Amino acid sequence: MPTPAEIQQLRLKLNQRPEQQQKAKKLWILAAIVAILLICLGSVLAILTPKKVTITTTPFFTQNMDASQTKLVTVKFTGQAPQLPPQLPIAQATSGYLPTADIITSLIKKYDLTRVSPDSEYWTSDRSSLGKDKYNDVYTLVTSQFDPSEKLPIVQKDTAVQAAQSFLAQTLAGTTLSPLVNSVSYVDYGQEAAETTPEKATAITVSFAPMIQNLPIYYKNQTAAPFLVTVDGNNSIRKVVFLPQFQTYTTVDQTKPISIDEAITQITAGNGSIIDATYTADPVQLSALQNAELTTVTLEYREDANQQLVFPFYHFVGKATTASHAEVDVQIITPAVKVSAATGRK
Repeated sequence: MPTPAEIQQLRLKLNQRPEQQQKAKKLWILAAIVAILLICLGSVLAILTPKKVTITTTPFFTQNMDASQTKLVTVKFTGQAPQLPPQLPIAQATSGYLPTADIITSLIKKYDLTRVSPDSEYWTSDRSSLGKDKYNDVYTLVTSQFDPSEKLPIVQKDTAVQAAQSFLAQTLAGTTLSPLVNSVSYVDYGQEAAETTPEKATAITVSFAPMIQNLPIYYKNQTAAPFLVTVDGNNSIRKVVFLPQFQTYTTVDQTKPISIDEAITQITAGNGSIIDATYTADPVQLSALQNAELTTVTLEYREDANQQLVFPFYHFVGKATTASHAEVDVQIITPAVKVSAATGRK
């Protein structure tokens, strides 16, 4: 027989068991709530955190302007390397903020233009014209033809840039273009519109481009900015040359830029594209170029439509030669990021 003290102790234990069970139940509920919160937090972070993107080799930067492949054996860079940030964004181009057709329709209405023929992409009026180059995507708008009797004052850069910005903002609603103030050209606006010095210029052509981290986005493999606006000394818009680059850009990753030495290695491995060539003598096949001395480089963005990605490129300028010492002025682009599955020589 248990003693009265033992009976009392047993009763105390039996009374405590429901309390312990209740505490355990509360702990399980709390643990379940914490687990659900962690799952939700993980899902939110997965949405907000950009997925890692791999840049792979595509014809966009392995083929030259003549569709041949770069076969440079020796490439030297003798210029000054740009300052590089620790990380650069990789972006994705999304649908345009304005369809090209809507912009063309707006310009036709604004300048009262009439299509020259049903199957042409050229419109005119008494003093204005708009046309598309049939060999590429370049549109040219001339707002008023030059009148030899015009006496234009010397153009002022700052006010001309403001006039160009205002025109683009009004014509391209929602635009996020920025002026490339170091890429302006001064012209004596006449029949030939010849380049001249700022002191003699009666007009100025200002380059504009969309930007990522203060770096311009160029259209495909074009060498010029996607928007060029010519403003005269009266701050009137005279000419606009533009490409259909009406897109928005969303960052999908960040990556470390490669060094100039690594970029040169990429070019000699075949991951470089000659996007412009000027011949001092007879033209040569770009694939015949073997050696290059590059003297300047800039950092910029371009869209590789094969990958639907917009990423940074090095844009080199210099001279290249063939085995027979024929010399060509060249512009070469190569990704400023690491490329996977690089192609070798064939």
